[in-house]
Amino acid sequence: MFARPDWPMGREWALREAHLEIARREKAGLPLISPDLIPRERVMASLPAEEELRDFDILI
Repeated sequence: MFARPDWPMGREWALREAHLEIARREKAGLPLISPDLIPRERVMASLPAEEELRDFDILI
């Protein structure tokens, strides 16, 4: 018999890794999610243009 992680889903492993990463980032004083996770240029390219928004109210 051999040991295998919670294959094929890997849910327990992923949850454990997430908790370890959160603890590591908190200890280092880092934000939980890096603001550079997705490049700003990529986000800006996917936003609608002013003309596409027309009279829609934008709430942030």
